[in-house]
Amino acid sequence: MHKSSPNNLTVRYRFALGLSAVLAAASFPFLYENSGAQQTDAAVVNASGRHCRLSPREVKDFMTASCVQARV
Repeated sequence: MHKSSPNNLTVRYRFALGLSAVLAAASFPFLYENSGAQQTDAAVVNASGRHCRLSPREVKDFMTASCVQARV
């Protein structure tokens, strides 16, 4: 079995910690750009949801108006 010296573990730990910090910092611009795209997508989804809720109401209003005109 291979024994690691405390110095070797410290060096490997510092390397892994530094690598994690570099990767986190490097990913920030991509995440920031992606969040802007998600906000645009969210606005589109909200608009289409409002349209879906309004469409049945518009059909009901049209049918009600048609029935009233047919009775007159």
